[in-house]
Amino acid sequence: MLLRRSISASLLATALPLAGFAQTPVAPAAPLPRFFVGVSGSFGGYPLPTKTGVNVATAAPTVGLQLRPRLALQLSGAFDASHSYAGIDYGPALPNGEYLKRTSWNRTLVVPVLGRYALTRRVAQRFQADVLGGVSYVRFNVRSDVFRMSENGTVLATGEETSTTHSACLTLGAGVRYALCPRFELTAEAVLNRQIISKTLSSYGANPNIAAGVRYRFGKAL
Repeated sequence: MLLRRSISASLLATALPLAGFAQTPVAPAAPLPRFFVGVSGSFGGYPLPTKTGVNVATAAPTVGLQLRPRLALQLSGAFDASHSYAGIDYGPALPNGEYLKRTSWNRTLVVPVLGRYALTRRVAQRFQADVLGGVSYVRFNVRSDVFRMSENGTVLATGEETSTTHSACLTLGAGVRYALCPRFELTAEAVLNRQIISKTLSSYGANPNIAAGVRYRFGKAL
């Protein structure tokens, strides 16, 4: 009888802490900070309504807002300035062997506004896969210094020509993120850009763009 009481007391003493542990709710995953900033190296192309396209290779800063645990909105910017080319034009309207010599510079500004939706349900998971979608604004400017040259190479006159093309592209793709710690992430993205301004399809079709960088999260959590 005494042995039975001892065994029952031992089992009860063991079961009580386990029962209490089972009833203790599991702590939810830490919510994501509401804001993020980052920078990435970006390379890719953007089709223009003029049936041409422009390539951009530069650093691209990003700012964003976490709307929900799996949904975010991000705004990026990329500016690429490059010496384009030098050309010679022997136009039929130029007399006595004269010709035009042009030296041109390209200036490209791209501003993508994208939504980002996480495919992975656990926001605390280190590795995240996302789908991306939105619109990219493109401004392409060409400035040319024009020299009217004589047949023997003497400069007869100088001038300047400028042209600016505006475009908007539908941007769709995917991205991955890896959390080094709760606030720092490594990121990579691959998207396709298709211009939507002109009904005439660009000969460049849908141009790819890839980017990789780092991101920092801050601010009050959701």
